[in-house]
Amino acid sequence: MKPNPGEWKLTAIAAGTLAISVAVPLGNLPEVILCPFRQVTGLPCPGCGLTRGFVCIGHGQIGQAIEFNPFALPLFALTAFQVIGFLIELGTGWNPARLVRQSRFFAPGLVTMAAMMFAFNIFRIVRM
Repeated sequence: MKPNPGEWKLTAIAAGTLAISVAVPLGNLPEVILCPFRQVTGLPCPGCGLTRGFVCIGHGQIGQAIEFNPFALPLFALTAFQVIGFLIELGTGWNPARLVRQSRFFAPGLVTMAAMMFAFNIFRIVRM
């Protein structure tokens, strides 16, 4: 089975994200606030720290990535799994990443992770 156009696009975004995570020098993490929600409210959103976390993971700094946002690690792993699954599909016709996404547990798992990110964010705001 050949990858469909949607799979190509998803994988291109995932591969680009991983490449940027490795290409951006760790010392050049911007001090500029990238999050529009944080710029307006002064409070972090559930995704605040993910960009810096991905760059840290791209440079092997797992502990620092978790400090920025603990959800950077599982999201980075899912992103890498998408690229790996796609490459496997090119060679064998079988894509484990697509099978995982089609699983009945995938959507509830994403919803659970999103809920955990929101709960973590509330905890993070309360601690400020």
